[in-house]
Amino acid sequence: MFDHTVTVKLKRVSDNTYVGNHEYSTGAVNDYVQITGKTPEYQTHFKRGDIGAIGPVAYVAEVWFLNVDGLATLQATSNQVTF
Repeated sequence: MFDHTVTVKLKRVSDNTYVGNHEYSTGAVNDYVQITGKTPEYQTHFKRGDIGAIGPVAYVAEVWFLNVDGLATLQATSNQVTF
């Protein structure tokens, strides 16, 4: 048995605070998460207004998957982006 749960967490670089997250799991695709292609590619987007930011701030996105024990494990971190 396995789980398809994926969480993308947006982390503010200046203080390492998580300011938002988007999740995908079996049967729960939301309007801000897409899975494309034969090899799954998870796409999502964050909007500055949705996370309470007023001006451009630096962030990184972290991709977490549930492992076989049901624990979230960090799989990848994006390059820093400012928006």
